[in-house]
Amino acid sequence: MHLTADQLAPLTARLDDALAAHLPGNRLERLDPLPGGASSLTFVARLAGSPRRAGGDPRIVVKVAPPGLEPVRNRDVLRQAGLLRRLARLTALPVPEVLFEVTGDGPARPPFFAMGFVEGESVEPILDPVEPPPTPLLATRWRSAAALLAELHRARAEDLAPGEPAAVDLAAEVGRWARALESVPERMRPGARECGAALLATVPSPARPAVLHGDFRLGNMLCRGAKVAAVIDWEIWSIGDPRVDLAWTRTFTHPDRLPTAVRAVEGLPTADEVQAIYEGAAGSYVTEMTWFDALARFKQAAVTALIVKHNARRAVPDPFLAGAGPAVARSIADARRLLA
Repeated sequence: MHLTADQLAPLTARLDDALAAHLPGNRLERLDPLPGGASSLTFVARLAGSPRRAGGDPRIVVKVAPPGLEPVRNRDVLRQAGLLRRLARLTALPVPEVLFEVTGDGPARPPFFAMGFVEGESVEPILDPVEPPPTPLLATRWRSAAALLAELHRARAEDLAPGEPAAVDLAAEVGRWARALESVPERMRPGARECGAALLATVPSPARPAVLHGDFRLGNMLCRGAKVAAVIDWEIWSIGDPRVDLAWTRTFTHPDRLPTAVRAVEGLPTADEVQAIYEGAAGSYVTEMTWFDALARFKQAAVTALIVKHNARRAVPDPFLAGAGPAVARSIADARRLLA
């Protein structure tokens, strides 16, 4: 989604007012869109004036709810900002600093918040078509990421998310992705209903609820060298069983787990090694991961199917995404194999 000139003008005016109130001495010089994020709009704002924000970087990141839509669920950017503030205060997880928040006022004036700009690169080794950085660097990032996921899940959900509804139970999680798959043609999703039924028939006992990122992987981290500088893209965070996050993260270790992958990268930690690092950092073992791995494949099938569906509606479809349809059936078949 992009803002029209008529929508952008009031946003820049509101942003200038917010800068005067929260970062005195700064003014907006330019506002450029950043790619990524399907539920909200993200911009990098370059500031001018003196003094600039602490650290001297003239850039900040602004996350805006899409105009014309209610800012609820994934579009609730102020909910994201609140979580980021609590993560920074209560955990050792590196996240962008929230600088200020601005409430909305009707569909034409959506809420937004500003974060400090974090310098770094974001690379998903087996998924991005660009040549990845050296393997030892990526392997170190992966190990750090596994430990950071444990850091997130160790924190008490009631502290990180006060007032949030009860945790999403596993049956509801299965139902969410089953409904997504029902929205695409049946020929694209052979065996999806049987797979969903098998998942529901074998739901494990729940673990202690934790805050889940929802898409925890290297592609949603900004790294400098081997160091993870910030975990980003918290649009779909929720409260649920931490093994849902762990299984999803394990999906991105090798093409055997991710049919849309473009390469294998030798020397990366295996899925089992990622789990072992996570368990060591968490100080406890996880169980029944085969079921959660099957759920991750089922989710991957649904996510890929939705991407293919929405891509087909574009004026100029992306040919790479258009060719991803067969990956849906492969992910469903993998999930059913794990459940057999």
